[in-house]
Amino acid sequence: RETPGRFYFTDAYQYLLRLPERLLSPDEREIAFSVVMRPGRPPSVDRLTAVAIHETAKGRAEAARAAWQALREFLDSMESPPREFLALAYMGLDDREAALELAGWWEDQISAEDPEAAAEPPQGQVGEGWDCRTFMNSLTFCPILARIYTHFGEHDRAIDLLEEMLPAPSWLTVHILEVDPIWDPLRDHPRFQALLEEYADDVEH
Repeated sequence: RETPGRFYFTDAYQYLLRLPERLLSPDEREIAFSVVMRPGRPPSVDRLTAVAIHETAKGRAEAARAAWQALREFLDSMESPPREFLALAYMGLDDREAALELAGWWEDQISAEDPEAAAEPPQGQVGEGWDCRTFMNSLTFCPILARIYTHFGEHDRAIDLLEEMLPAPSWLTVHILEVDPIWDPLRDHPRFQALLEEYADDVEH
């Protein structure tokens, strides 16, 4: 709260964990957002994502869509846009075709055992086979994959990934799955309910 603008920048880096929405009051969110949007700062992925996050959290559908579209256009202008943010833009715009095409590309990278998306492959993992359990600690695209599949109704595919990720040490925990509305479409799925029950008493997950 002493540096509220940091919440929005952190949120951008963490790919819409929605820290401002969760941890700040509405007035504090406005303060945080105004810090991010100070005049004179050039457009950036972080700032455009913050705008989209803010408008989405405020429930302003038209402004949110315009913000996600602005982010998508900015990313499209980049030579090598970060695909995690492209995925967010596709979900924000409900572009199922583009999002699932990107998800398919990521799946191919995992199965090829040579993920182009890797900034730093996990120590000792190269050549041993890739999956979301061993790979997710250095990347964010496994949780993003699960979110894409959840958002667009591919619920069994999403749960397949969650079943891989939950046993691994990471920021994704059963408690986040319980409270985060991102996963609301999965709430009534028997496999999702079984997953929550399996890890309900596991303090490490």
